[in-house]
Amino acid sequence: MNGPNRPDRWRIDMNEQEQLRQLKEEYENMTIPEAGRERLQAGIDRARMEKKRAEHARRRSAWTAVAAAAVVMIALPNTNMQIAHAMENIPVLGGFFRLVTVRQYNYSDENHDAEVELAQIAYGEDAGEGTPVGEAAVGAAAPEGTAAGSVEGAGQEDAVANLSEDGVKEINQDMEATVEELIRQFEDTLSEEGYHGLHVTQEVVTDNAQYYTVKLSALETEASGYEHNQFYTIAKQTGNVVTLADLFAEGSDYISAISENIKTQMKEQMAADEGVIYFLDNEDMPEFNFQGITEQTNFYFNERGELVIAFDEYEVAPGSMGAPEFVIPQEVTAALLK
Repeated sequence: MNGPNRPDRWRIDMNEQEQLRQLKEEYENMTIPEAGRERLQAGIDRARMEKKRAEHARRRSAWTAVAAAAVVMIALPNTNMQIAHAMENIPVLGGFFRLVTVRQYNYSDENHDAEVELAQIAYGEDAGEGTPVGEAAVGAAAPEGTAAGSVEGAGQEDAVANLSEDGVKEINQDMEATVEELIRQFEDTLSEEGYHGLHVTQEVVTDNAQYYTVKLSALETEASGYEHNQFYTIAKQTGNVVTLADLFAEGSDYISAISENIKTQMKEQMAADEGVIYFLDNEDMPEFNFQGITEQTNFYFNERGELVIAFDEYEVAPGSMGAPEFVIPQEVTAALLK
């Protein structure tokens, strides 16, 4: 991650004590925007409650039509072998899940800069409209934000009947509330001196037969930058939101298994490269040491179907390491999965 006032990567010719001293100084003196996670979450919760009732009514009628179409798609191949063979070569109707940009917000003056996009997951007939996410619509750069019409995540592989609307609705509400709260907090800084920056993007990181995952990334910059991400995953077979715990058998100690593997990867990376530093096994700063993941830790699946654990900047390493991710070998999780 690059940006203004971004600290340089740790020099490999530093001795260990100097590295630790600078690491502690960076962590203790880093400036994470005052509107931190707790304040952001409070705003999200407030906005979500205000939108919940209207969103439910608006989505229900559209989802009923999509579910009916899915029933037809599943039923037809089972009634006629010739129809089934012919449909193997026909793309899934409407794509079902796509990421559609609905608003863009830009602001710039001497001390402030914001580039924000809000996307929503569309499904059914709505998912077939628009152009790829990231292509600005005409007139989409007004500070108040305007409607765009862009899409990412085409080419779904399977359609399943009786999908729940709850997952898409919940994720869209959360993404919208998050982005609106970030914009509100940014606008609160417009009367303040000093640089304030906000850059928000969304992208599809998983789109396979089982899961659809959207990553929302926010970079807030004051004296230094702070990158935080949120990953939203939908199970395509049900339409429900998937949490980390949902992946594993009840009672399995997946947290310990994954955490120990991450610690092993951290140690191996630090042994191989003196410029790599994680908050791990540091006797001088034990309060910063990585203890393990939680049920709320971000995750997604890569193109090989491997579980990837994703951390925010400063969460398990200094800012020079960016937002670290760890691919968990399948042999670590195979016996624990549902």
